[in-house]
Amino acid sequence: MHKIEEIEKALNLLDTYDGQLSKTARALGINHYTLRSWRDKRKKGEPLISRTRNKSSKWSKEEQESVIEYYFSHGENITKACRKFGYPSASSLKLWVKKDKRWIKKHKVHKKPTILNDEDKKKAIVNLVLRDSSAITVANKYNVTRGI
Repeated sequence: MHKIEEIEKALNLLDTYDGQLSKTARALGINHYTLRSWRDKRKKGEPLISRTRNKSSKWSKEEQESVIEYYFSHGENITKACRKFGYPSASSLKLWVKKDKRWIKKHKVHKKPTILNDEDKKKAIVNLVLRDSSAITVANKYNVTRGI
């Protein structure tokens, strides 16, 4: 994307070279078709840089909200929601979901592995088998994941 100052400079240089597109394009290192379109826009009085395009969605707000509601109420599965409604693509739905206030960014927590000696491994396995609480509490006690 070119800035308006660059375009004006290119058009002034084009005037200096008496309208020679190829020579001006070579001097500036830009495509001569681009330079020609700028020249033509200036002659017609059109703006040299068009405004950014505001692309509206194919889907109405109500349709988007129904898909997002389904996503959050049925296990937060993007593929399942896309299959149920037949739209949008997974990437589009991901963008819609990220804009919703209920969306929470999920981080994978990576920690250094805990190395247990043989004695601690045996204790952990015994505690796991004879536990009266969840396996997570035993794993947390030995600072390991559930797969001991």
